[in-house]
Amino acid sequence: MFRAMLRGMLAHRVRLALTALAITLGTSFMSASFVFTTTLNHSLDSLFAQASAGIDVIVQHAAPGGAVTGAGSGSSQPIAQPIAARIRALPDVAAVDGAVSGRAVLLGRNGKAPSQAAPCCSAGTASHCRASSWSR
Repeated sequence: MFRAMLRGMLAHRVRLALTALAITLGTSFMSASFVFTTTLNHSLDSLFAQASAGIDVIVQHAAPGGAVTGAGSGSSQPIAQPIAARIRALPDVAAVDGAVSGRAVLLGRNGKAPSQAAPCCSAGTASHCRASSWSR
């Protein structure tokens, strides 16, 4: 039985080599994707850790009941100045900083938003936009 298997493999050397190559490439790509995913997760974790360094507490306005929350939802409202002053006056507070975030839609010359959201509409890359996307 072993001899028949060996003879079959020797008779089909190209098939044997291509099968070994396929297994090697498949294993390599899978391990590379795992390494890439782990590296990306570590990079993002360290980026967010650096961005929030020195921040112990974040005070946000409470979203109304049933409101959709998340990036760009518009449900988060800024804290009123008197509340920020009261937080600043607490004994263990070193600093209070305010930030307002949200989404904006760029309008074309005709006063309308482009028909398709293009990645070129992010800050700093507007020069790469096609003029035709703004004239619709």
